[in-house]
Amino acid sequence: LANCYYSLGQYHEAMEYLTRANSRFVVGHGDLAPREIGNLYKALNSYEIAIQYYEESLANSREAGAQEDEADDLASIGECWFGLNYYQKSIEYFKASLSIYEDVASDRAVLELKNLGDCYYTLGLYEDALDCYTKALQAWPVSPFIGGRGFLGRSTVLIGSSRCLLALGYHYAALDYAMEARETIHVIDEAQALDLLGDSYRALHAYGPAVKYYIQAIGAAKEHFDPNSQVSSLIALGDCYVLLEQYEEADQAYKQALVIIGATGILGTQWKAHWGLGRAYWKQGKLDSAKTYYEQAIAEVEGIRSRIKVEKL
Repeated sequence: LANCYYSLGQYHEAMEYLTRANSRFVVGHGDLAPREIGNLYKALNSYEIAIQYYEESLANSREAGAQEDEADDLASIGECWFGLNYYQKSIEYFKASLSIYEDVASDRAVLELKNLGDCYYTLGLYEDALDCYTKALQAWPVSPFIGGRGFLGRSTVLIGSSRCLLALGYHYAALDYAMEARETIHVIDEAQALDLLGDSYRALHAYGPAVKYYIQAIGAAKEHFDPNSQVSSLIALGDCYVLLEQYEEADQAYKQALVIIGATGILGTQWKAHWGLGRAYWKQGKLDSAKTYYEQAIAEVEGIRSRIKVEKL
């Protein structure tokens, strides 16, 4: 039911059924391990509660001397801190997890290299992020996919590398990585790869192809119940429409992103939609509306900044 409502764009109803399903599962399965309960709460973006269960699981893993389980728990806690925008904490947990995976020669070390890359990218440390993604690609095992705690396709790391190259101004190299990711794509990465192709063409000022890929990315994200990717592509689509001076279409894209954000509780992206709306209204000379949206974006950015503690990385 949750998936059906999501596909219909009824996001509040989708979250209601997803929450009910997971809550009943937790209540009806008192014998679940703490890690499994943590996974359920993490899926609901209830990161603070998930961390409590992962910490309990971490203590059990250490007591049992189960190193890979310990690494799994550390990584899961890192993912929760990442979801809460505490990137320095995430880095600490991902590094601890990576160290254990490397000690036991686990293929899952590439998961943590990818996660570290994501942290550095989010902090704007694109060269550090690219270094992590490159190491992950170099250490990639024979299998194209890695299971275990997470499920990661090589295309995911190619996407990360491409985003870094794009941010560093290497637009054609970024496009090459995006194309390679699209060719080796797995269904879980499809929306991200399409979104990245849109980003690459937009950086090259080819807005027509960019819009085409963003629209495809939105469809793929909706089909695969991926609200984070859908929001990202909607905002990027809105940005593209602003550049094309198609302000009505931009307004629709940004406001659709805000609807999904409000329904799912996604953190860290709302300001982008409000900033985009502010810019769209400013370009149309609607200064009062632009000011309102810009002020909302500033307040949201300040809220995110207050939660970020960056020390020596």
